[in-house]
Order: sequence, then C-alpha cells, then structure tokens
Amino acid sequence: YACSYADFLSIDAGRYEIVGVTGNSMGWYTALACAGALSPLGGLEVVNTMGTLMQEHLIGGQLIYPFVDGSWREIPGERARILAKVAEISARSGPVLAVSIDLGGMLVLAGDEAGLAAFEAEMPRVQDRFPMRLPNHAGFHTSLQAPVAAAGRAQLGVELFDQPRHTLIDGRGAVWWPGACDTGALWGYTLGHQVVRPYDFTRAIATAAREFAPDLFIVTGPGDTLGGAVAQSLVLANWRGMADKSDFNRLQADGPLLAAMGRPDQRSVLIPT
Repeated sequence: YACSYADFLSIDAGRYEIVGVTGNSMGWYTALACAGALSPLGGLEVVNTMGTLMQEHLIGGQLIYPFVDGSWREIPGERARILAKVAEISARSGPVLAVSIDLGGMLVLAGDEAGLAAFEAEMPRVQDRFPMRLPNHAGFHTSLQAPVAAAGRAQLGVELFDQPRHTLIDGRGAVWWPGACDTGALWGYTLGHQVVRPYDFTRAIATAAREFAPDLFIVTGPGDTLGGAVAQSLVLANWRGMADKSDFNRLQADGPLLAAMGRPDQRSVLIPT
C-alpha cells in the first residue's frame, strides 16, 4: 500500500492529468486512497484491517487458469468451458468453487480445498503451469468471505470515507464521480459486495478506456505484475482496434499506452526530473 500510494504521489502532475483510478482486489483499497475517498492513514487502516482479517480467517484458496493463447487471442469456447466446469463442480454436494476475479486473459477461481482440487484434477494442464495455485491466498471475492466482510464493517466506520477527488472505477465497472458520490454506498460496496462477489478487473479497465479515453494507463508499484492483465484487458476490449499481443506491442512502441512504475525504464517518464 505504501509503495503504491507513494508511486501515485510521485506522478508528474505537470505532465499528467489523472482522469480515473481503479485497482484490482486489495488494490481497490489503495485506489480509494489515491482517489481521495480515503485519507492516506484511512487507506492504511482499511488495508491493514482487511488484510489482517483475511489472514486470520484464511478461508479457502485461489488458482488461476487462462482462456487466451500466447498471442492474447481468446481461445474459442475456452472461457465457456472453464465456466461450465466451475458450475459443474459447484453443483456437486460438498465442493465450493466460483469465479473470483476476471483478470485480463485469465480467470482467478476461488473455493475450498475440495473445489480447487477437483478443478486441478479435471482440467488439462496448459502452458506448463496452469492451473496454478496462489499460495497464502484465501477464497477472495466469494461468499466464503462473508465473515470477513461482516467483521470489516464492524471495525471500519463509514466516517472514514469522503468524496473522492478523482473518479473511481470499481470491480463491476461502475463509476463513482467526485462531488456526486454517496459515501455510505461506497463504504457498503467496499466492505460488502467487493469482498463477497466476483471482481471484474477486465471490465474496470474496459470502462476506464471507453468512458475516459486516457492517453496512458499507469500501473503503480511495487512490481509490474498487473501490466499484463491491463494490456490483455485492453486487447479483449478491442481498445484502439487491438486484436492481439502484436497489436499491443506495436501501439506500445508508438505510444506508449501503458507505463508500469515498477519498471525503471517506464518509471522515468512519469516522475518529475
């Protein structure tokens, strides 16, 4: 949280106007602080409280599975096949499995051990690494997290939330406008729906692109792991006519379209000299 927030503050405001802020999963809490809906310390309190609650409960787990090929083109029928398998497993007596996050060209699935193990056993291994378990991850963004959401609402008051200074795009692709934001509803979404329902990061990026037509998407650090998900989301949205990875690379070379602050070569164009 501290690294991401500090990166946001270091963006050269003289060169870049922030037209919207979004974030994935726990990054939504950071986005709230970057947008001004939470103070810096308020953001820290939300992140620390929710992270602690999730770690203490550690209900379920997550894995990831792709539905695009190496060129970021959607494999015909693959997404439907994954969703059908998830529905089949979750309909059985016992296992719990659901979509957790739409993350560019991958689906993050969450469930209990029985549900995750069934998916791993019954789906083919692809690209030599998927399905891939995510260590120390709980079953985020599913009904498994209802106790965490309830505890978070009990510990974090609505008074922490304020009108955002920048527009926010949430995990449904919904837009929260500065000066017109129901802070009680934002609190309720953040500590309710956002915790127990799927997080559609792909739709958030598509909404950001189509509603605000930004010249540049900036990925704060630490690291640059979300850069691929952002790029794949733009391709899936056919943003600026992109159909695959080669189209993105061509426009990125001309643009760029995307800058990750975790990469020194891209960071240097974002901060004041």
